[in-house]
Amino acid sequence: ICSNGTTDIDLISPTNPTAGVITFNYTAVSSVGGQISGFVPVLSNLPENYKITDALVNNSNAPATVTYSITAVANGAKNGGGCSSLPPAVQVVVTVEPKPKLVASPLIQTRCEGLATNVTLNSATVPSVGTTEFQLLSAVATGGVTGMSADNTIFTPGSSLADVLDNPTTITQTVTYTFRPQTAGGLGCQGDNVVVTVSVDPLPTITPSAQADICSGGLVDITLTPDVANTVAFWTVSAPVGIAGASNGAGNLIFQTLFNTTNSAQTVTYTVTPRANGCNGPALIIPIVVHPKPILTLPPPPVNVCHGTNINIPLVSNVVGTTFTWTVDDPSGILAPGQESGSGTVINYPITNTTGFQASLIYSITPIGPGPAPANQCTGDPKILIVTVAPQITATLVNADNNLCIGTREFLIFEFVGQAPFSFSYSDGTTNFNETNAGNFKVIPVTPAATTTYTLGTVTDALGCSFTPVGEAVTLTVGDTDANFTVQGPTSSCGPYTATFQFNEIAGVTYKWQWFDGSPDTEFTAVASNPTQTITHTFDNLNPNGSVNYRVTLSTTRIGFFSGECFKTQSRTITIFPRIITEVSANRDEICSGEPVQFFNQSFGVTTHRWFYRVQGTTTEIDVRNTPTVNYSIANTSTNNPQIYEVVYQPSNGLCPTPEVVTPITVYRDIVAGFDEGTVPPFIGGNATVNFTNTSTPIDPTQFRYEWNFGLNATPATANGAGPFSVDYSTPGPRDITLRVVNIAAETAGLGCESTFSKTINIQLLPLVAAFEANPLRACFPADIEVTENTSTGDLMEWRVVDSNGRIAATSNAPLPIFRITSPGVYSVFLTTRNSITGQVANTQRDNFEIFDNPVASFDLRPNVVFVPDTEMTTFNFSTGATDYAWDFGDGGTSDEVEPVYVYRVEGVYDVELVAINDHGGGLQCTDTLTRQVTAKQGGVTKVPNAFTPNPGGPGAGSGGGGTGGNGSFNDVFLPIVKGAEEFNMQIFDRWGNLIFESNSSNIGWDGYDKNGRILPAGVYVYKLTIRLSDGQRSTQIGDVTMIR
Repeated sequence: ICSNGTTDIDLISPTNPTAGVITFNYTAVSSVGGQISGFVPVLSNLPENYKITDALVNNSNAPATVTYSITAVANGAKNGGGCSSLPPAVQVVVTVEPKPKLVASPLIQTRCEGLATNVTLNSATVPSVGTTEFQLLSAVATGGVTGMSADNTIFTPGSSLADVLDNPTTITQTVTYTFRPQTAGGLGCQGDNVVVTVSVDPLPTITPSAQADICSGGLVDITLTPDVANTVAFWTVSAPVGIAGASNGAGNLIFQTLFNTTNSAQTVTYTVTPRANGCNGPALIIPIVVHPKPILTLPPPPVNVCHGTNINIPLVSNVVGTTFTWTVDDPSGILAPGQESGSGTVINYPITNTTGFQASLIYSITPIGPGPAPANQCTGDPKILIVTVAPQITATLVNADNNLCIGTREFLIFEFVGQAPFSFSYSDGTTNFNETNAGNFKVIPVTPAATTTYTLGTVTDALGCSFTPVGEAVTLTVGDTDANFTVQGPTSSCGPYTATFQFNEIAGVTYKWQWFDGSPDTEFTAVASNPTQTITHTFDNLNPNGSVNYRVTLSTTRIGFFSGECFKTQSRTITIFPRIITEVSANRDEICSGEPVQFFNQSFGVTTHRWFYRVQGTTTEIDVRNTPTVNYSIANTSTNNPQIYEVVYQPSNGLCPTPEVVTPITVYRDIVAGFDEGTVPPFIGGNATVNFTNTSTPIDPTQFRYEWNFGLNATPATANGAGPFSVDYSTPGPRDITLRVVNIAAETAGLGCESTFSKTINIQLLPLVAAFEANPLRACFPADIEVTENTSTGDLMEWRVVDSNGRIAATSNAPLPIFRITSPGVYSVFLTTRNSITGQVANTQRDNFEIFDNPVASFDLRPNVVFVPDTEMTTFNFSTGATDYAWDFGDGGTSDEVEPVYVYRVEGVYDVELVAINDHGGGLQCTDTLTRQVTAKQGGVTKVPNAFTPNPGGPGAGSGGGGTGGNGSFNDVFLPIVKGAEEFNMQIFDRWGNLIFESNSSNIGWDGYDKNGRILPAGVYVYKLTIRLSDGQRSTQIGDVTMIR
């Protein structure tokens, strides 16, 4: 049987006892003990045909047995002793199938709409035949929930109830499932019904407010309105790399500032998931395009532009499609009309700078990139670019064409106009030369070896601008002579001797042969060139007693060239025997110019003597003498210091020539000291200035030291140098002036080569005069009156500055004083000058020095806290002594009105500055400045919703039916969003005009209940909102609000 089934055992016996009737006894035993109930363990005296109908209940999970052991008894047999059936007793075994059981977990479950239920169906019941299963008898839903499994659906142990339920309402609904456990097969036993209850929460949805695309740094302001009470919106953000400011969050308002640091528009995607009662509604995707603000990339400084070229500055931005606008500050005024501003992607137009100096253009450039509607643009931050415009370059090779002798140095002079320093190139026809760091003039020495044309090439200024002049060239024509010659044959012989001289004859060169033997010089100009030309000359020694030396000299010149006409000289000695032994010495080999040198002659065999001296390196004989000994006084009048002279002694014995004796004498340059004092001025104003001009011969401070002594009471008292000198004398009278000139090189050599010149000058004392000039005649207080010129002749000064009341304002004894005036007024300057030597006194004065008082700037502001953009600020001007006013409001706004009214547009703290001006005419304005501070704040904001859904669970915690759940977080309380409210009052009226709610707090709104805690019917109600905002404005708004239930 099944558990809870009834046994059906009939007790019957075929035995007919001799006496009495048959009765039955039995015992019943469970195989699982007490897990089977419903039977009596022992019964006796049961009549025949007794039916055992036990309702056996098997509470175990497996089949179990109840064994009935039945014994028949004949109680009247055996004379009443009774007879029993023989053992064993009759056993009836009843197998009781277990009651099918269902264990549903959980029995009560809450699931979100669209999320499968998860109820596990299990059973430990194991029938003897068949399997355990569960039949869904019914699934009853509220609120129109769908998605349940069909009735009579069979489930097996281990399976789950996984219905995906759809709740079409906005509140929680229930589904009640009734299951019956049963055995499939065998006896088909059934268990007790099991009820599973599933609560189905609706999935919330939200409606976002409209949000436009933004520029980088713009504001995202999205209000999220849900349809299910107690819904909270959660959002995640998907932002590309380079987007900052976007973050995940929760609430009913997305309020974020986004920044795009990339080069293109990027889409920030907000995935908003509404959640109510742990159920996530369908996600809402809100894409927002964030346009980047373009960033201007400028070329690295410095940016230089050359005169006469185009300024070409490409404007580059990180954002494609960016355009640019610019304005230019041109302090030098070099721009053409229309170039002061512009727009585009490149700054390109011609620039000229003829000012002679480099000019600066200051560009303020603003990038404008593509952006959201309606402007369709995003404006980037402006940048400043300074462009330096080089001045116009001119270059000149100053030299004229010239003729030079070979080996002569010429100086090329280059002149440049423009921005120094310059680098430039020039060419000599074969080689290019480069020069750097040149100023406006550059001098370059050259020594051309042949005729050369020098051409000026490209010139580059300090800013890298180049200019190539045309036709700037100079030709230096180079000529040459050759005075070398050789003696063909012996150079010494007894005379007469015809010597042959070979030389290089060049056409156009004049040759002069000097034989120094008494014969005329040979001079001619060659008409043709011959490198091996020869000339002969016969030498003779008429004195048989000694040899003679002939200094044959060839001098060459070329007419038409500079530098001594290319003069060259060469000498060769021809000796005519006999030989003479010479012994010549001098008493000194270094002298000052003009000093004597004595020569001692101890030569042998000389019958004639010949002496002269010459400049070393030349052949010109000076002061020729024929005495055995000589004394020479040699004067050095050249520019060489020292100059070496050669004293030549040429002995002869009348036979063959003897070599001459040359003694070098170092002669230091001559000097004659002298000076000119010009016209000696008289003694005026305590001083006389005398200008001394050096008239010494020569004047060469590199070779001579000039030592001055200017006498008594002179400033300076002494000096060194070539001058000229300006000397101040503090007293009159005669002064002894001395100039000593010393040859520096001779002094170093231990010689005293010098010249001294002295003179007495007289500084006259004139009659005493007082005179001066002073400025300014008109000035603003405080001011200085400065004596700019004092032509008084006294040496003592007494100054007084006196005001119009006769009070002394300042004094001084300086020659050129400066007086600080400490009070406004009209002043006179008095001067008394004295001559300390004669005791004379002179006076003078200058009047009408006027020092004006300054105005006093004073003002007040009302109010000193204003609200943008509506509140006007009024100024109250209390200044005194002013004729004009200049206002600066700190945000770029200005005014010249007396008491202007001003409106600020942007929040901030600003300094308001007033300059009070008193214009005295003639360009003289006296001013005073005062600054006060004003604060500009943002005014208040009010937003009023038009509908709400009250919470059906009961009124809020506010007094008289109020709640705090509104204000943009949930929609179960009607509460306007108010920012910056100083005072707040809200009243709610029904359609009959009855006041049903009132709140004086901007945090307490109406939750839809009356003051008795009863929810009011759905419909339209009237609100009256009275507020005073932080900017002082009062506002009363009346409107309607719809309560939805």
